[in-house]
Amino acid sequence: LKPSQVSVVTKHHLALYDMVRQGRDVAVILEDDALLRVNFTGRFDELLESMRLATATGAADSKDGKDGREDGTAWRKPRYDFDIMMIGGCLKMHAYRRKYRTTRVSHHVFLKDEARCAHAYVVTHRAATALLAAMPLTLPIDFQITTAVKESGLKVVWVEPWLSVQGDLGDVAVGLEEARQ
Repeated sequence: LKPSQVSVVTKHHLALYDMVRQGRDVAVILEDDALLRVNFTGRFDELLESMRLATATGAADSKDGKDGREDGTAWRKPRYDFDIMMIGGCLKMHAYRRKYRTTRVSHHVFLKDEARCAHAYVVTHRAATALLAAMPLTLPIDFQITTAVKESGLKVVWVEPWLSVQGDLGDVAVGLEEARQ
């Protein structure tokens, strides 16, 4: 890996490590050059809600072994119908192109078997743990994620249209044109 690639992989590793250490159920990973679509928050919230499964009740993951919150009530843990959601795009990697094996999950979500443009993605706790276990820091981050997906059987979905592009002006122009559609 080039020094710049080692830096990126290391930063992703640290973000995933912090997520797991803090017990987060889901996290959005954005690189510093990720450019977000207009109304990103609204579109993202709708998308995440559309991928939510029925909630599970309990405290099976709690570190202290207690059943729920301090006040004795059970907490509800959101569950999602994905492990990794690639919300960013680049290099004209669209889910609907023939060269990419695709199954449509919903109007804007496609089931995939590989990562895409890792500058913007959503990861569940399960996936973050698997990614950390599979990271010997030998590949660029998108390939590292794809390797972990194949090794761990993680469920990856791609979002169309992209909610983010990387800070290259060529991709920004493509992303802006798609945002108008």
